[in-house]
Amino acid sequence: EKKKETKRKRRLKKKKMKTTKTNEPTNMDNNNKKKKEEEEVTIKITIKNATNLKGGIFDKADAYVKIKINHDKKTMKKTKTIKDSENPVWNETFQYEKRDINDVVNIEVYDDDTFKDDKLGSFDIILTNIEKKKKETKIYPLKKGQITIEMEVIENKKIITNSTTTNTTTTTTNINTNTTNTIIEEEKENKNILKEEEKETIKEPKTTKQEIIEEKEQEQEEEEEEE
Repeated sequence: EKKKETKRKRRLKKKKMKTTKTNEPTNMDNNNKKKKEEEEVTIKITIKNATNLKGGIFDKADAYVKIKINHDKKTMKKTKTIKDSENPVWNETFQYEKRDINDVVNIEVYDDDTFKDDKLGSFDIILTNIEKKKKETKIYPLKKGQITIEMEVIENKKIITNSTTTNTTTTTTNINTNTTNTIIEEEKENKNILKEEEKETIKEPKTTKQEIIEEKEQEQEEEEEEE
């Protein structure tokens, strides 16, 4: 009986170990639980001036600048056109509010022409590369000449995205369902073990009674033989 009890305890311990392993959240769950935060910023872009711009072989450029965010046409803003100048000066400031820090600013410089505007150069400015709360002035090379732009990124606040919260709720519900299933399975297995043990205990006294009867019969036979 002691051996059976020890075996039963070992089985229960093993099952508990399995359930704890299944209930432990994985690294993926932990990553999902971490809420993603998007940083909201205000962008100030000042198109200062350009140098050595050339429209054609003999003509001077009629230059203007287009600004977009993430190549989205809806965000497009444009400077005035400065005619017949190799070194145009704009000093125009454009502001974008409630933008994400991961956005990219697209700059395109054109030469205004009667039939088709010629592109003098284009490039991207990554906001994460710009130091916040400080005005940063840089000279950017073009196909024909160069342009000076001043950038300023102002931090507003942090926004928690809804997609991650839904993911966390789904993961937590999945974990809860797993735990309930494992608990139900545990209870079933424990009941089965107890039933088996009860059967064994019920069988044991019957065998002992039979042995006692057999022993008594043998004793009687031996006594009769002696007489």
